[in-house]
Amino acid sequence: KLEEELNKLRWQQYPSMEKNEKTFVGRDLDMGRLRQKYLQNDLKLRKVVIVSGIPDGIGRRRLLTEFIRKIETNKDEAYNPFSIALDKENSIEDFLLRLNKLFLFVGNEEMTTFAATALKEEKLKKAVEFLSIMAESGEKLFIRDNGACVKNDGSLSSWFGQLVKSGGIDHTMLFIASRNRFTHGYDFPEVVSMELEPLTLDNAKTLLRQYLDNKAKSITEENADYFCKKT
Repeated sequence: KLEEELNKLRWQQYPSMEKNEKTFVGRDLDMGRLRQKYLQNDLKLRKVVIVSGIPDGIGRRRLLTEFIRKIETNKDEAYNPFSIALDKENSIEDFLLRLNKLFLFVGNEEMTTFAATALKEEKLKKAVEFLSIMAESGEKLFIRDNGACVKNDGSLSSWFGQLVKSGGIDHTMLFIASRNRFTHGYDFPEVVSMELEPLTLDNAKTLLRQYLDNKAKSITEENADYFCKKT
């Protein structure tokens, strides 16, 4: 897609940016654990992958992006999934509006009117329709979730749970970086979830040195230790 080609052009102009975006340190065990969970049951059931963890910046998005590249062999190293952000006050209407803003399935005014007036069942059907169009183009959707999909109590919100259970999504389509840990997996075999722990101090220092090395800079052991303990 166009974004991948733009990434490649940016990498040519700014080599350190390419190195930063390819840096993946200290998460090999987590990647293996997520892959094992994903492959445990019938892949036809898998619709959603959720990686939770706090604080922000812990690496949820990075892990999910690498995971997509591993399970989708046709995705190259410049691939980044389309993404939207949802907060706890957001619902199906906001989901539709953000998807439509990305892809312009219909006019924005038309979508705004539909989101405000249609029945919930019609909105869910429209969401499945939009995701199906994305799937036909080989696209995945990344969601930065702050309580809209996974609630504070660990359950899925009503609208998102219904979307997951709908028959219109027939393969893994949604990848969610959630602040809240999903705890209701027994109700949703369609969902693969994993909680991400902060990097160990040694891995954090290795990651810091790698980022600095990408910019041809260095740091003393003492300063690296101080910085990583503070952050």
